[in-house]
Amino acid sequence: MPEAPQFLERYRMSYKFNAAHNTSGREDGQHVHTFRLVIFIGKTSDSYVDFYDYENRIKSLVDMYSGKVFNDFEEFSEIRPTVENIAIYIYRTLSSMFESDPSLKVVQVELGDSPTQRFSVSDDYVICSVNRTFPRERLLRFLEERRI
Repeated sequence: MPEAPQFLERYRMSYKFNAAHNTSGREDGQHVHTFRLVIFIGKTSDSYVDFYDYENRIKSLVDMYSGKVFNDFEEFSEIRPTVENIAIYIYRTLSSMFESDPSLKVVQVELGDSPTQRFSVSDDYVICSVNRTFPRERLLRFLEERRI
């Protein structure tokens, strides 16, 4: 197992946007959320990093979904746009975006669709924080389906 990188600095970037999704598949199932996206980035060297380019790319990703319906995007045509699947997609997209700079790594992405519920994903773990019971079997099945 590869050793986890040691981060000299950690950055937290937070975004809010409104978007709709339909996770039930029913005709009347579409609903809107104010999503809260939090991105944690680790820096492994003491070199200067100009975050302007990265901030613009992240903002472009957020703006692409803002005011839209997740179901209308090709990336969610085959998978249901649940908060979990959206978070995993954003995590993977941002991770590949940061691959060009070896001194930076997306450590974690957290996406919430309400003030009390959020889903976090990283290379090492998945955390689901909800104000209701989340059966262990459902979480294990979810992780297996996504091979996380």
